[in-house]
Order: sequence, then C-alpha cells, then structure tokens
Amino acid sequence: MPESQPVVHQTIAPQQDTADPSQSQQVADHSIRMRVNEAVIAILRSHTGRGATRARSMIDSRSVVVILEDCLTKGEGVLLEHDMGQSVLDLRHSFQEAMRDDMIPAVEEIVGRDVTTFLSANSVDPDVMVEIFMLGDPSSDTAGGA
Repeated sequence: MPESQPVVHQTIAPQQDTADPSQSQQVADHSIRMRVNEAVIAILRSHTGRGATRARSMIDSRSVVVILEDCLTKGEGVLLEHDMGQSVLDLRHSFQEAMRDDMIPAVEEIVGRDVTTFLSANSVDPDVMVEIFMLGDPSSDTAGGA
C-alpha cells in the first residue's frame, strides 16, 4: 500500500488583504507550525523509512509540541501482530534518541530559539508519537532567530 501524504495542522486559513495585525500573526504562526511539522516528518521518514500521515503542532513561549499519528512502519506492524508491542516502543525510543541530533537543530532554526530539552513519548494503540521541545530563555538564544 503506498504511503499517503502527511496531513499537517490546518486550523488557520490564511486571509487575504487583512489589515488586522492579529490575523497576520496567526498566518505567521501557522506557517511556523507547518514548517515544524514538515521537518519532523521528514526526519522521521529519513530515519525509519516512513513518516507520519497526520501531524499537528502547538507552540507557545516555552515549548513546541508535535503530535504525529499513523507512524507504524511495516516492520513495527509485524511485531505488533506477534504481540511484541514493547519491542516496538523500545525500537521507537531508540530511533527518537538517534533523531535527536537532527530534530533539535531543525526546530531551533525554524522557531529561532534554543531547544534546551527534547522529550518523546509513544503509543502503539492508538499509533501516536509526541515530540516535545522545551525552549530556552529568548534573551539567551543562540539559534540565530527572533
């Protein structure tokens, strides 16, 4: 079965010709979330051979949270069919540790802030991964952004 294209967070529709600064900020925030989602999915795909089909992110002043759904690889599916869910969780933890060195700089570049902590959580039923990036104090950031 061919892998479907990922669906990224789409709750804010860009408005045309708006003079409302809050609308402009919402569009900019949406663009940042889309870029974070796309980067995390691409890194996941490059490391595991498959990305998520759905992703959404939330960003506030101290954190970036990315929720990825429908991430199971074919191999993980085989393990689950043989009641080896813990092996899948262990494997995902190992992949997330390996992806750390790619995910942190990608998120730092997009949001323009230092990531001080990276955390991951997984579930196989339902198939969900959560990546959490805690952000440093904006005044001490070296990520080269805002």
